[in-house]
Amino acid sequence: MIRAGIHDADGTGMTPSAPTRSTIRCGLCAAVVLALLPVPARALPPGQAPAWVDLGIADRNVVRYAEAADATREAVRVTPQDATTWYNLGIAYITGARYAEAVDANREAVRLHPNFADAWHNLGFAYAALARYADAIAAYRQAVRLNPNYADAWHLLGLAYAGSGDRLSALECVPPLRRLDPARADALFNVVGPR
Repeated sequence: MIRAGIHDADGTGMTPSAPTRSTIRCGLCAAVVLALLPVPARALPPGQAPAWVDLGIADRNVVRYAEAADATREAVRVTPQDATTWYNLGIAYITGARYAEAVDANREAVRLHPNFADAWHNLGFAYAALARYADAIAAYRQAVRLNPNYADAWHLLGLAYAGSGDRLSALECVPPLRRLDPARADALFNVVGPR
């Protein structure tokens, strides 16, 4: 599952200087309203990266994937050193099935913040969608190394191993996944287990 939303770069939650929850709700409401307007009528003040990210998320939520990528690219232009903004751009590309661009965005996110498990996860997802299983495996392995309780990354790691033809390694993903999500572990085992 791709996580949509705004996270601080270290994945621990909002930073102390981040807006309050009610401010975010108001910002997201405004972004949804802007997302529903015809594209030429949308306007945000220049230099407002959080507003552009919110607009990109709102665009994704109303299935306007090209506009989501455009809005989030504007946020990246404003804050090119922010891993979370690159991560959100990667999500915009993934939801629009632009996997090669998602690889580039998530690679930049993990370059800026190497311990960003969600960005590693999404990098693996984009690689897997391109059938680049060795790269997907490496990214998912990094995600579970950083967060051993990341059930979705364990599940997709198993599927990436299966896609690469390595059923034994895929089966090795079942026990850690079983501890976290028994139903998904059963589903993975049904795909990769003995026939």
